[in-house]
Amino acid sequence: TADVHRRGRFLPYDRTVIDCALLDRKHHQHSTVLAPFTTEGPYFLPDDFERSNITDGQKGIPLELTIRLTNGKDCTPISGFFIHTWQTNATGIYSGIDEATAPLSGFRPPPVSSDRSFRGYQETDANGEVKFITIIPGWYSGRAIHIHIEVYAKDITDENKITYIGQFYFQRDWPLRLRRTSPYSSNQQPMVFNEQDYYYVHDHGDETTLDLNRKGAGFSAYA
Repeated sequence: TADVHRRGRFLPYDRTVIDCALLDRKHHQHSTVLAPFTTEGPYFLPDDFERSNITDGQKGIPLELTIRLTNGKDCTPISGFFIHTWQTNATGIYSGIDEATAPLSGFRPPPVSSDRSFRGYQETDANGEVKFITIIPGWYSGRAIHIHIEVYAKDITDENKITYIGQFYFQRDWPLRLRRTSPYSSNQQPMVFNEQDYYYVHDHGDETTLDLNRKGAGFSAYA
């Protein structure tokens, strides 16, 4: 179904979580639903790198994020699609852009450096999956902790060919937990909780909130 107010179109999903076990495909069951469509925001850079580890050595609480694309009608995996992700570092800063001027230029600001930390993309495999090695991001003014994703059917970043735009959120207490831990403790930006975030509230962020599981010194999550 097209959304005339936002670029791109929906994947074949709706906001109904089906039981994949009924189709003998329970291993494709989602813990979050890639719906509804949300905003791209002003900080996406289309010249990111194809890679799994997007940290570029920056510090933070490790997060292994596996994203699975599944056809919501029959629970079959969607392979050969391209998933881009971008997020802030631990102190709430996006790489490669000038955050002071980027919102003024609208979507997709011109890059100001070659730094592409916490940005990357991958092609979904036969199981419809990609895996990103990252960290739990920091917060910044007006926004709760979140991770952006954008999906394309081809290896392009044409803004008119976007298949899906989404954001993953974290449980409400994470800013309070992170502010005592370096390097998050040096984040001087105003702390924002989920219920204070416009996009979380109005775009049903509770449906794309990640469930984190302990893994080594960090966490893993499936979406």
